[in-house]
Amino acid sequence: GFFKKAKFRFGYADYEHIELEGSEIGTVFKNEGWESRLDLIDEGGENWGGASGIHYRYRDFSAVGEEAFVPATTSKHLGFYTVKEYHASNWHVDAGARFEHTKYDAASINTGRTFNSFSGSLGVGYDINTDLFFGVNLARTERAPSTEELFSNGPHLATNAFERGDNTLGKEKALSVDATLSYAVESF
Repeated sequence: GFFKKAKFRFGYADYEHIELEGSEIGTVFKNEGWESRLDLIDEGGENWGGASGIHYRYRDFSAVGEEAFVPATTSKHLGFYTVKEYHASNWHVDAGARFEHTKYDAASINTGRTFNSFSGSLGVGYDINTDLFFGVNLARTERAPSTEELFSNGPHLATNAFERGDNTLGKEKALSVDATLSYAVESF
């Protein structure tokens, strides 16, 4: 069909960290989550190829005790993406796009947030000769704030700081342009 290969990855983590105050338990941090990704590699053609896929991440975080400065939060991230490349003669064109839906639920403080983010990139390059390449890339990215950036509120003794999140934060956005000039020669 349209794809020559499918690649599936899955990871699971269950982490617990206990901080002691002398011989007493001060704070218990727990972080359990899993992540999966399915890449579908295009069948492609003589001059083009690429991949598309889906990415899902789930995280259940809690901190209980005197140093707990972030409320228990469940986060879910679902992303869809595609990257394509096209080569013709000395020209190279690369394009990519990603849509991500992020949802946070902090039930202990009766709040949550949902974000929809879109990122895209386009790159064009030219082989000036066999040794010299020039390329330009343009990227626009969006990122949802993290649990800590939204909901932190209290002293973080390990860093000697008071961390205060902002539940009204919006998405972080960036626009970048970069250029590449590459010259390669055989070793001498």
